[in-house]
Amino acid sequence: MRARFLLASALAIGVALPATTAFFPPHSAHASVSIAVLFEALVKDAESVAIVTPLEQKSVWENGRICTYTKVRVDNAVSGNAKAGDEKWVRTLGGVVGKIGQTVDGEPTLIEGKASLVFLHKREAGIFEVSARAQGQFPVVADQAKHVTLVKHAALGTLLPPRLPVTNLSVAAARLANEVLHGRDVVSATVEIQLAWQRLHSTESR
Repeated sequence: MRARFLLASALAIGVALPATTAFFPPHSAHASVSIAVLFEALVKDAESVAIVTPLEQKSVWENGRICTYTKVRVDNAVSGNAKAGDEKWVRTLGGVVGKIGQTVDGEPTLIEGKASLVFLHKREAGIFEVSARAQGQFPVVADQAKHVTLVKHAALGTLLPPRLPVTNLSVAAARLANEVLHGRDVVSATVEIQLAWQRLHSTESR
């Protein structure tokens, strides 16, 4: 089992709220506190990286909390085992069941029809999760000139400096994922991810 010391350090706080719908909830006093994930660690942790569009959602109670399952369509397979046209179910914490809604700060926010670049790892057969929670989701936006770029999730909460792993990575390689990908055009970001993927996952195919 792959170590996820950077990902497991995230502290999520769930807050029960009336049922509402919002794209990215505003920062609040209950925002999560997480360890900022390194770009290299995010790429290494993922089983696939893709630009996806949510198609449908369903929320259910699981062990006393609400979880949402979102079916996404892979629009652009960047790295890993995803293929364009694939449909995958992605599990996130929070959602609305009946008249009860729960939000979990620091979770990815998958909204029907809104494309995002996501780093995914398998939770169980047929179900995926976003690596590093909201840090592993980068919404795709287009300006008036139709320039398509990635932006960091608007509700990341407080990010603490990462504890650098003891490896042979150079200092230059210790870059935060948000700093590498936020504001990047999709094409150059895709190339950067693919180069890192080839380097970090090359031993898995041997």
